[in-house]
Amino acid sequence: MTETFLVIRWILVIFLVSFLMRPYLRVRVLKFADAGFAFSAAFGLMLSFFVSWFLSAILGYPFDERCYIVLIALGILPFAIRRKIEYKKESLIRFVCGFLFFTLIFLAILWVRTYKPALDFQTEQYMDYGFVQAIYRQKCAVPEDIWYAGNALNYYYLGQACTAYLCRLSGVAPEYGYNLMLSTIFALVGTMVFVFVKALLDHIFTADAAAGVADEGGSKTGGGIRTSIASCGGAAVSMLAACFAGNGHYLVHGIFYRLLTKITGHDYSYRPEGYFFPDSTVYVGTYPDLPDKGKNECLAYSVILGDLHAHMINLLFVLPLLVFAFDLALDREEKSLARSVLDPRIFSIAGLLSYFRGANFWDFPIYYVIAGALILFRDLVVYKRKGLLHVACKGVLIYALAKILILPFEVNFTKMASKIRLCQNHTPLYKFAVLWAVPIVIALGLLAELVIDYLKRASDEPGESVDQADEQADEIQQHSLVHRERRSLGKVLLFHPLVLPVLSLAALILCAIGLTIVPEIIYVEDIYGEEYARFNTMFKLTYQAFLHFGILTGIAAGVWFRKKRWVPVILTTLVTVLLSGYLFTSIHQFMGNVFKPEGHIGISATEFLTKDASLYAEMNAIHLILEDEREHVRILEGGGESYTPDCKISAFTGAPTYVGWHVHEWMWRGSWDIVAQRLVEVQYFYESGNLEWCKDFIGKHGIDYVFAGPREYEQYRVNTDGFAPFLREVFRSEEGYVLYRVVK
Repeated sequence: MTETFLVIRWILVIFLVSFLMRPYLRVRVLKFADAGFAFSAAFGLMLSFFVSWFLSAILGYPFDERCYIVLIALGILPFAIRRKIEYKKESLIRFVCGFLFFTLIFLAILWVRTYKPALDFQTEQYMDYGFVQAIYRQKCAVPEDIWYAGNALNYYYLGQACTAYLCRLSGVAPEYGYNLMLSTIFALVGTMVFVFVKALLDHIFTADAAAGVADEGGSKTGGGIRTSIASCGGAAVSMLAACFAGNGHYLVHGIFYRLLTKITGHDYSYRPEGYFFPDSTVYVGTYPDLPDKGKNECLAYSVILGDLHAHMINLLFVLPLLVFAFDLALDREEKSLARSVLDPRIFSIAGLLSYFRGANFWDFPIYYVIAGALILFRDLVVYKRKGLLHVACKGVLIYALAKILILPFEVNFTKMASKIRLCQNHTPLYKFAVLWAVPIVIALGLLAELVIDYLKRASDEPGESVDQADEQADEIQQHSLVHRERRSLGKVLLFHPLVLPVLSLAALILCAIGLTIVPEIIYVEDIYGEEYARFNTMFKLTYQAFLHFGILTGIAAGVWFRKKRWVPVILTTLVTVLLSGYLFTSIHQFMGNVFKPEGHIGISATEFLTKDASLYAEMNAIHLILEDEREHVRILEGGGESYTPDCKISAFTGAPTYVGWHVHEWMWRGSWDIVAQRLVEVQYFYESGNLEWCKDFIGKHGIDYVFAGPREYEQYRVNTDGFAPFLREVFRSEEGYVLYRVVK
């Protein structure tokens, strides 16, 4: 089967999921340029996967190709319970155009990935791939840990499970699905950001028009050439800022100082080798080196490096949550308490947050707070004194549903370290400014623009807003002219068409800034020492902040363009374009020249095994174990150091080994002692020559294969007398490396 055919199948499955799940994208206010293709694909993927996973976890439903039954059933359900679902010709055309837009980005980034598709052990790619392969092989919702045989995987693995789900639907093995998923995330996130920001800008401009302001050549409908350019241009700027751009370190050291060096002839490089794209992610604690390490990643870095990690996969699903939360926050319809709480968007938010608890837990508190802030501001405006009651009921319902739906995951999961500590170290102010000054200034500038314009318009031109307020506000006795004037102004502020857009964006701006500040105040303690105390907290929080600032940057550019604020428009666009060079710099430095056909390799993440003679024994062992059609197979290989080529047999086959990357298992299990005990046992097995002990060990732990390869001979003084006599050789290399099978 050619790789081209696999790519076509994968893309068609994305289209199918989006088309079938389109009725579940229940939004009332936001209008999407692609008729909902991107968000239907992302939310539909989560929904169909989560239902399949849930059934598999509680009922033993096989997690394999039969997941199609769930997908098709969910696709038919809306037609069964609703009389009519409209698919207008215009909407279908826009839907297909959205699909083509996604496909174009997908193929472009996939082409880039084909120049360096191989898994790299220096990051966590072995782990990410191993999870996908284990779930794919075991056909189980709760997989056995590839590096701690006999125990359930104690990690937030639902993102990798969703990848395995897509592999099953498309009939693509994880070997190819790994890079296809990376490309899908980048393309779908880019498409979603574009249509989301355009929809928000269209809504803001329509609210402007409703308040009595129209642009040149337009009318009070929010139309006009400038408005169209503003919304499309702002959406494009957001897509560049969120998906292509790097942080301020690239702007300063990757562009400005390099340009200054060429102009002056004086070397301004921060290190002899010059700028290298990963440096921007670890700037907090390096160059100069500081005893306080931090991490600031972005999507462009993730897709080029190739980590299919939890935080990256979850970008697919945090954007639908933002859509549901914003759509709800912009909705002025007043409902009874029951109808307000039971709004379909509330259930969608709850389902997404539940998924986050098993996919990337950090996103659960982040987006519970963000959704809560958006709902709070909206309900206080719409329901006034009763607003807090509405918010409280929604908050309780969302939290309860999120907790209940993820129970099949949490009953098999032991929570990792979660103690919150006050920070003893802080990012130097100049480094914080380099990283975050530009997006924070743009976000605050947008906030100032919206608030000032809103207050000015509400106080100067009450017009229809006052009439609307008079109709909706409760009549009270007015005792003085001053009191009447103040109440009139208050009603104008409360019922002005711009109040909800302004409050919603203010909530997102404050949350984005807060995500950059929180790691300077508190952190969540883990197993790493003081030098890396804030590393993971900063990493997970600022990854989401970067996405939010990207969205806000395009909104700011669109608003300023429509209002003819040419200086901030030009500066914002120019800075975004310069920062977007980060993706292309990364491609050049990591992939080489992607326009040279001779550098093209393919989309297989594991084909490198066949190209390296030193991996011959491991390659054959992997292929032979993959050919074993049993779903649950356990192996024994040498215990491994994290971020090394150790344990590739278990990672590449999905067959659990007794102990793998031990620092990772220490972190997941919360105890070094239990991991260390296993490492001692594995060493004794390979070195002791104790036939009876080894035979008992194999039987006790259900081992099916034993590998004595190059990594094992490097780590141990291998004595095959302890296990070779009762095992059957299935492969032996010229160097004497052997794969044994247990005869039962």
